[in-house]
Amino acid sequence: MTKQERDYWSGIRRMKRITLEKLAKELKCSRSLLSMFENNQCDMSDEKIEAYKKIISNYKQN
Repeated sequence: MTKQERDYWSGIRRMKRITLEKLAKELKCSRSLLSMFENNQCDMSDEKIEAYKKIISNYKQN
């Protein structure tokens, strides 16, 4: 995933007010991994990236 794509998805996540903590629980990973991923400091598996995008796309606030 490119830096621009990460910035896009990170922006959508913030607009929907999805915390890294909520997202980490859904993905069964750490907040720090997600933070580093969004800041282009590490990568995640393709499966986890697809799940990340799917969760953000389908998220509905209560």
